[in-house]
Amino acid sequence: MDETEALPAEPAAEEGEPAPEPTPEETEAFRAAEAKRREGRAARFGAVYQPPGARGAEPAAAEPEPEPEETEEDKAAREALEAEAAEVAELKRQLVEEQKKARRERFGEEEAEAEPEPEPMEEAWAPPEGVPWSLYKKQLLEKKRGPATKGLAIPTGFDISTAEERAKAATRLAKFDPEAAAKQAEEEEESKREFEARARRLARFGGADLGDAGGEWTRFDTTSLKPLKLSAAQLFASDEERTEPESAEATEKLHLRVLPCDRKIFKKLRSHDLSGHFAAYGASYVEWLGDESVNIWFADAPAAARARLALTAEIPAAPDALEAEDGGLGARGWRLATVAKGSGDKWGRAGTAARLLCRFGASTDVLASKPKFANPDPTKRGRYKAPKPQKKKRGRDGKRKAMDPDAVVATMEGGLGASRGYGRAFDDEDDPRAAKAAKFAGGGDGGGDGMED
Repeated sequence: MDETEALPAEPAAEEGEPAPEPTPEETEAFRAAEAKRREGRAARFGAVYQPPGARGAEPAAAEPEPEPEETEEDKAAREALEAEAAEVAELKRQLVEEQKKARRERFGEEEAEAEPEPEPMEEAWAPPEGVPWSLYKKQLLEKKRGPATKGLAIPTGFDISTAEERAKAATRLAKFDPEAAAKQAEEEEESKREFEARARRLARFGGADLGDAGGEWTRFDTTSLKPLKLSAAQLFASDEERTEPESAEATEKLHLRVLPCDRKIFKKLRSHDLSGHFAAYGASYVEWLGDESVNIWFADAPAAARARLALTAEIPAAPDALEAEDGGLGARGWRLATVAKGSGDKWGRAGTAARLLCRFGASTDVLASKPKFANPDPTKRGRYKAPKPQKKKRGRDGKRKAMDPDAVVATMEGGLGASRGYGRAFDDEDDPRAAKAAKFAGGGDGGGDGMED
């Protein structure tokens, strides 16, 4: 029985009579005695007692005892022990060095020289100074494969995307086919009125009031954004790494920059997906600038302008009601484009499309340094693993052990035993085994019992 108080005895009930109900005083005394018993049992076994009302809750953690402050005497003793340990470690190091020196003197060994650090390997296929890696790679590929002749583009010699060339085309159409020109103008005017009326209806029924630019923005939203399931916030999201050209002049390459919302999808596209998308306009080379941008090269600037005009959509200025972060993309020459995978592969399924911004490439749109895992030979595909420098195998003492020439038999007439030092050559006349064999073969030279022929 524990050293706690005994529980109060319950009054015995007579046979056939129900047990009397305990009074509140008896119940309270019973609970107090039970709690005291459990508390004593918990203290006996090193546990923490929890009252019935606190069951399920975490036991209160014991407060850590405060660490005693270090006195001056304790500090001095600790520093003395640290100094003594450092002195012992130095003595052990000196003892080991003396043992090594004595061993070298005993066996006539020379002190092993420290191996010089390997010289840094020159980077293979390093571009000349001042030449970006991406352009250097393009030059090497063109030198190996020859000038690109891909594509079905017909050279025109002029940029049909400029306002001047568009005005000339409209004048020629009005001169040689006035009915078609009038019909085209009528359709454009009707489409403009329709989108302006749609913008006014949207503003009247709870939409944003786009003002005078409502018709143009509603047309762009209906024909470009909704088919691509793209919102204005995603289109005009800020991108700190996006570069701007110095001028909007047409060049022989198009610069593509993925939208921030499609960066993971863009990594699934390969070079053949991009070149196939622009193949009808003579795309000749795909110049990767990292995981988020790429340049598409064409035969000339007019071919690049035709591809930009046909395969991208013009981005109007964002109305003030949209509160776009970067609503001036169209004014800086950017247009909206989408590129999809032509066929499925290990990188992604066919039809996986990434939404991008497109403009004419500039001289600053290059990859300056070679990527870390790029193949040093630009004319080959796949990643490259540099060979590790091989270390020379040395003996136990750090030097190659010379072979004793006296222990090696130059001829193989002695067989395997001769090379090991215990065999004898077969042409040795002093060999007792050979003399014994001749004695039995010829009947011997003494009074032995020889066999007669």
